Amino acid sequence: MGELDTGVVFAGVGEPLIRVDALLETVKIVKEQRNAIRFRINTNGLYGSDATSCVVSKLIHSGVVVTNDQDQRRDSRIDCISVALMCDNPKAYDDIMKPQIKGGK
Repeated sequence: MGELDTGVVFAGVGEPLIRVDALLETVKIVKEQRNAIRFRINTNGLYGSDATSCVVSKLIHSGVVVTNDQDQRRDSRIDCISVALMCDNPKAYDDIMKPQIKGGK
């Protein structure tokens, strides 16, 4: 993470929020070492309702996600969560995306 870096994005093959605890711990470790590192999460947002509420609660109560319009530029925090809505239910997701693990889990 050099001076010209624009931040860190959690994305790629797979769903980063499946490992929400590890993701938040990573942000906390970086926050202790460096200021003003911007984090972003790219997610497909497809979970069962119980899992979704648990992930959202963990994000909101973590202390490392910007949850209002305060100026957070000096803090290392997650300031953007992008949700790609590829379909409206787990079965359609399995049919379209053909994941190795079925059911959006």
